Amino acid sequence: MPALSKPGKLQSSNVGADAMSDLLKEITSRATALSPEERAQLAEVMLESLQEGTSAEVDAAWDQELQSRIAAYERGESKLVSAKDVFDEARRLTT
Repeated sequence: MPALSKPGKLQSSNVGADAMSDLLKEITSRATALSPEERAQLAEVMLESLQEGTSAEVDAAWDQELQSRIAAYERGESKLVSAKDVFDEARRLTT
């Protein structure tokens, strides 16, 4: 399994730090030719592939949280705050 040696650099536990399989070289070359949006999508897919099956559980938990928040709003138990107000308050707290 690869280990991080420097930020952004992977080191294989089997071979030297600079060794890279031909397949990985080809994939890297092709991936860097993608548009920024496509690279972001690829990064998301690759990161998700490293997570061990928790995605469905996380999605289900977020769905439940969303439904709970909608229900609370519809019962009048919570209020909406505009994005502008949220960011204004964040700036106030961090400056």
